[in-house]
Amino acid sequence: MRYFIVLIVLISTNLILAQPIRVKVNPASVLFSTINMQVEVGTYKEHSVQVGIMYYNLTLWKNNVHGIGITPEYRFYMDSSKTHLFFGPFLRYMNYKETINKKGDGIFGSSNIEKFGGGLMVGKVYTIKKNILFEILGGPEIHFIKYSIRPGATQEYLEEAKDFPKVRNAMRLACSFIAVF
Repeated sequence: MRYFIVLIVLISTNLILAQPIRVKVNPASVLFSTINMQVEVGTYKEHSVQVGIMYYNLTLWKNNVHGIGITPEYRFYMDSSKTHLFFGPFLRYMNYKETINKKGDGIFGSSNIEKFGGGLMVGKVYTIKKNILFEILGGPEIHFIKYSIRPGATQEYLEEAKDFPKVRNAMRLACSFIAVF
């Protein structure tokens, strides 16, 4: 059995290494205080596996959110050029800290938040120049959310925290400019 597993790993590695690897970075994400990078590996002629990693540190309306996320995806391309219409499933794990600081309103608190979920996506990749792509995608997703409120929160924050969702359904719509290396 052990030799069979080693054989499967060797064959899989050979298939993956024989395919092109794209490292994609979204330079526009810096405008939103995030760093977003994906590695896409062709697995078959019209299929690929992509793993995205993100770090963000965003402040909006006295709310600060910072953390990390990872998103593995499997893409089915409608043609072999990998630059057109695609669809496929994805998973997402996010771990971040949210701090709300509205002391004038008597609301202050901080939570550690973990999200795990996934969904389906449909998208299209446009080639602008050889190494510059524009990608637009969307689709349904669901997340299961775990909150842990950190000590020091005001009673008002604790009251608001009662309404935090445990499961979230959403439609995802995203677009990005991508530099391919």
